[in-house]
Amino acid sequence: MSKQKASQNKVTFYFMIAIGVLNILIGAYYGLKGKPFEDYFYALFIGVTLAGTSLIYLKKQAQNTDDESKPQAS
Repeated sequence: MSKQKASQNKVTFYFMIAIGVLNILIGAYYGLKGKPFEDYFYALFIGVTLAGTSLIYLKKQAQNTDDESKPQAS
């Protein structure tokens, strides 16, 4: 993968994390406001899923990059 494409990929995942965190905040706000659970469940669920999946992917990508940069023993 080229460096430019990898950089664009990272930006996409950071954007997805931001959307996920925003959903979590909206869900928490509705929960604290006393709205019914079904009104904010999906916001929390989608936010946690989106942010969590993106963070896991970025962590794996960073580990793969670190593994590639280490010299291999022969």
